[in-house]
Amino acid sequence: MWTKEKIKEFANKIGYHCQFTSGELNTLHTILFDDEDFFGMTEGMMKKIHHNKHSGYGIALLTDKRFLFYYKSLLGKIIKEEFPLNTISSISFQRGSMFGALHVYAANVDEIIIEPSDNNNAARIAKAWLFLQTERNIIAADLANEPASDAAAEIEKWHALKEKGIITEEEFNLKKRQLLNL
Repeated sequence: MWTKEKIKEFANKIGYHCQFTSGELNTLHTILFDDEDFFGMTEGMMKKIHHNKHSGYGIALLTDKRFLFYYKSLLGKIIKEEFPLNTISSISFQRGSMFGALHVYAANVDEIIIEPSDNNNAARIAKAWLFLQTERNIIAADLANEPASDAAAEIEKWHALKEKGIITEEEFNLKKRQLLNL
């Protein structure tokens, strides 16, 4: 279970510098799932490129289930935008001389930019994303090479991977059609 103390311990461990997001950091534990692991976080302003929309200055983080942006205004307004991993096609990072920019490409919003963001923390998120993608591809390849048991059991395995965000809905449906010979 996530607590304020565990989150602050993780933040210290990765060198997260909380300049304008202390309120978000203190309440982040309230929006994380108990079984959720997170790999990195950075602060910055979220901009949706094709929607020409900016949010306030908040925390962006990558978990094993989603990419999340969390912002609390001084007047109590809360913005929490989350993007399940299976909707994200890419996360990249552009290093700047002082601050960088984290670019997230997700379904339905195209490109999201978190800037200005700490170079090290944003790079950590991009690197963790590559790790998650590699792990996802290895699991999918292993499952594809497993000898087929009964179709229902195989479909259940693939459904569990979809629910965890390891494979997409499309990948699940394709495998289900293959197993059912449709």
